Amino acid sequence: MSSVILLQTDARAAERLRTVIAGAPELRVVAAVSSIAQARQLLEQDTPDLLLSDLRMRDGPLTSLLADLRDSSGHEQRPRVMAAAISFADRRLMEALRRGCDGYFIKDCGGEALLSTIKLVLAGESVMAPEIARKVRSHFCSSAWSNTDYVAETQNPLRLTDHERLILDLIDDGRSAQDIAKAMRTSPRDVGLRIRTIYRKLQLDLSAETLSLAA
Repeated sequence: MSSVILLQTDARAAERLRTVIAGAPELRVVAAVSSIAQARQLLEQDTPDLLLSDLRMRDGPLTSLLADLRDSSGHEQRPRVMAAAISFADRRLMEALRRGCDGYFIKDCGGEALLSTIKLVLAGESVMAPEIARKVRSHFCSSAWSNTDYVAETQNPLRLTDHERLILDLIDDGRSAQDIAKAMRTSPRDVGLRIRTIYRKLQLDLSAETLSLAA
């Protein structure tokens, strides 16, 4: 059974999430808190499998907690994190994905869609909407890349592969994971894993940028 912590400013929203998650026997809400400070206290005691969080709490943004998780030892030991956004237009959503979120959900989505997304994220996959795909593609297209003597550009972990660019294009066209899998002659799971890799590259890009500034 996978453990879930809710980090929500609105008690009613937290209760709605708890009710939806109760419909999945393989998921269990172990705590619901309303501040970053409370979340930090819980994470010091134990590591849940998943954290469902608002983009901003009363005492700070989700990105401050993501920074703690990114700096902690053992990346694989940290919980997976999904951000709850009111809409794709919220600029904080893209920032949260850059800072370490594994996925997201829109607050007015249905319970079935939410559970499906949670299960994908726990399985190591991610989802991406056309609105997010456009922003991600724009980010990588606008980044200034330089050749390196150590890694061929086609193998550079900070660059998108041709397949990853194709996935972004197909998502932008409104294609589902199933449709993309058929077009690429692969499985929907492989598409979900590749989307997660794209998010990871966003986060690796941020780490490289930080190191560059520190140097």
